[in-house]
Amino acid sequence: MLAPTPKLGLHQYEATDDFDYAEVVADNAAIDRLAVTTVCTSATRPNTELFVGREIYETDSLKFFKWNGATWQEAPTVLGAWATYACAITGTAAPTVDARFSANGKTVLYRIEITLTAVVTAGITAKLPATPKAHGVGPSYGVVFAKDVSAGVYVTGQAIYNATDSIRLMVTASGATPNLADPTPTVPFTWAVGDTISVHGELELP
Repeated sequence: MLAPTPKLGLHQYEATDDFDYAEVVADNAAIDRLAVTTVCTSATRPNTELFVGREIYETDSLKFFKWNGATWQEAPTVLGAWATYACAITGTAAPTVDARFSANGKTVLYRIEITLTAVVTAGITAKLPATPKAHGVGPSYGVVFAKDVSAGVYVTGQAIYNATDSIRLMVTASGATPNLADPTPTVPFTWAVGDTISVHGELELP
C-alpha cells in the first residue's frame, strides 16, 4: 500500500493490495465530513483530519475559523444568509416571534418581529443572537417600533442592553412625556392581543 494522502490520510492501494472494505468506508466518511464547512461549537472543534485551509463554523460564537497548520484562526467572511434563532421574550406570555440574524465577521445584524398573544404585564426583554462586546453603560443595540394595531399608531423606542445577551425594549412613554420607559400594560398605550413590536439592530462580537 502506498503512503496515505497528506491531508486526510486516505488509504492508497497498489495493484497487488487486497481490497479492504472497512478502509474504503472510513475514507468515504472522511471525505464526506469535509465536503462542506464543518459546523460545531467552540467546545467541539475537530481535532483530527486537520490540514491548512480546513474551515469550521461555530454556532455559539457565530464565527468562521480556518486551520493554519498550528491553530484555528478566525476567518474573514462576507455577509452571510439570514438565519432564524430562538429568541426568548419576557414581559408578555407566549408571543409569536420571528427572530433572524446575519453575521459578517464580528458584526451581527438582527431583527425581531413580535406579535402579542396576551397583554403586556411588565417591561419586555428579548434575547440577542449572541453576546455583544461591552460598550459603556446601557448602550443601544437597535431601534424599536411598537404598533397599536386597533388605533394604527406607531411608537418608537430603543433596544437597550439588559444583561449578557438580552436587551430591554424601551419605548417613548407618551407624546407629553417623550422620555424612554419600560412598557407597562398601559404604556405607551393599552396593549392588546395582536399588537406588534419590531426590533432592528446590530451588535459587535467580543
